[in-house]
Amino acid sequence: MSKVIVISSGKGGVGKTTTAINIGAAINYFGQDVLIVDGNLTTPNIGLHLGSPEVPINLNHVLQKKADPIEGVYEHESGIKIMPSSLSIKDMEKIKPEKLINFKKDFSEISDIVIIDCAAGLGNEAMSAIRMADELILVTNPEMPAITDALKTIKMAQQENINVKGIIMTKVMKNDIEMQPETVKDMLEVPILGMFLMIFQFLNP
Repeated sequence: MSKVIVISSGKGGVGKTTTAINIGAAINYFGQDVLIVDGNLTTPNIGLHLGSPEVPINLNHVLQKKADPIEGVYEHESGIKIMPSSLSIKDMEKIKPEKLINFKKDFSEISDIVIIDCAAGLGNEAMSAIRMADELILVTNPEMPAITDALKTIKMAQQENINVKGIIMTKVMKNDIEMQPETVKDMLEVPILGMFLMIFQFLNP
């Protein structure tokens, strides 16, 4: 049975796209068929990260019904399937994010696991992707503004009866200044699925 996992964040710049790609890569590594859809239509980066910034057919064409969903799918050398969005400003002016939900079944027929990297925040673009979720994973940093925005996203998702699987904390430094995992878990009332450490390397001149 296929599953749609939406990767969201209340705040931008927390590492959401990198997390979406890493989760997709892990699923692919363990032998499951995975499709990553760039649902961040206004500022897409999936194609940039995976070497396909410009493609003949993208998600924008699919949403406008200029192409079938399968035509917008490209396979990375790792085996991950991706559906990039357009980088064109002209295409951005034509998008209607609310049409995403109409293609949930089509995406699910392409791969067993569909990962959607959605826009940050709670605007129409983000909510159009979030409403597709069978499971929602939030990405946040261990700082109060990001945690507060994550909490808003969780509450909104719960109002929509969407299953919030948990959160992934990124840019963790393990110091006394940042919010501690136990505090974050108590505030958000969802599991912490993983943490990515920020590693600094200092080189001598």
